[in-house]
Amino acid sequence: MTAIPDNPALEGDRTETWSSSANVSQLLFGSGRVVASTRAARAQIAGAVADYELASQTLLLNVTQAYADVRQAQAVVAARETTVSNLTRLFEYAQAQFDAGVVTRTDVAQSQARLAQARTQLVQAQGAMAAAVQAYQRLVGRPPSNLTSPAATAGLPSDLQTALDLSVDNSPVLISAMADTRLADANVDAAASQGRVNVTLEAGTSIGADFDDDDSESTNDSVGLRVSVPLFQGGAIRSRTRAQRALRSASNLDLAAAQRGVQESVTNAWTGLASARAAVDSAREQVEAAELAYEGVTLEQETGLRSTVEVLDQEADLLTARIRWRKPSVIWLWRNAKCWRPSVSFRSRRKVAGLSRTRTACAGVKFIRSASAPDLRQAALCCAEIRALPSAFSRLSAAT
Repeated sequence: MTAIPDNPALEGDRTETWSSSANVSQLLFGSGRVVASTRAARAQIAGAVADYELASQTLLLNVTQAYADVRQAQAVVAARETTVSNLTRLFEYAQAQFDAGVVTRTDVAQSQARLAQARTQLVQAQGAMAAAVQAYQRLVGRPPSNLTSPAATAGLPSDLQTALDLSVDNSPVLISAMADTRLADANVDAAASQGRVNVTLEAGTSIGADFDDDDSESTNDSVGLRVSVPLFQGGAIRSRTRAQRALRSASNLDLAAAQRGVQESVTNAWTGLASARAAVDSAREQVEAAELAYEGVTLEQETGLRSTVEVLDQEADLLTARIRWRKPSVIWLWRNAKCWRPSVSFRSRRKVAGLSRTRTACAGVKFIRSASAPDLRQAALCCAEIRALPSAFSRLSAAT
């Protein structure tokens, strides 16, 4: 076995060294990239706030609708219960007259058929009321109790043009669309700045030494100015810039569509409110006239001037008038809330991430607070307590 001689190159002294360094850089000029990024962030925050407010208004509008639906269902059930009571009394009266030989079996059968139909409709109305109660409980979190009729909303715009002017400043749909256009403008500037000059101030320091030699420590400090310009990117920067410009054009078109949509919504809500008010007044007059006619027909039947069929027909007319009176009342309440939604709001100042912004508050809240029904206010407050806007709230938190 032959021994391998040691390598003389590996027999020298072995040394261990250490070193550390720190570098700092500060962008001095970015061709507008930082400013564009800041504008984009502010636009995203404004859009998230507007989306949150729109979700809040939609939810409170749904609460108002559910409130009105429950009141309508209760009124329909009460009207049909009254009809069943009246037809029961009429059936008993017809049966008594038949036993006395005054009327024929046909009159009794007609009364009995109308009574059976009224009972069936009462059961259906009770089922509809149960569904309305469940919808109310889903939104509010508690079942309705002693719902009262809210008073007319005070402070509505005086005319349609005023409502349209207010909607331009307060509609969350328009605020969100305008925020999207500002975001698109900022994205165009940010994409274009990637192909421009960047100036950066750089500073660094380093230190190193030998573990075995205390006098070997050395330091090195440097300060410099770096200027960088992309010379060739294969058309990537121009392509991204063109894409952002196309998105900006689409955002402008979306803004125009949103403006027309808000104008249409405000106009429909305003005209719908006016027609609902007129319908409520006419329906109330119809109910009063139908009640008077029913009383007169009933008295005339007792004296033999009216037949059983005429009384039954008048009872059906009275029921129809009562139901029609409740339906315009619900529409009137709904239109009141809807007129508030796109046009009127109250504001609260806030600071978000150091940026001052104006938060458009829920128009539906003001409508509910202005009503006289305590249950409607409690419904809105309870609706806010159960945090029924998780997705919109999460988007707002992420943006801020």
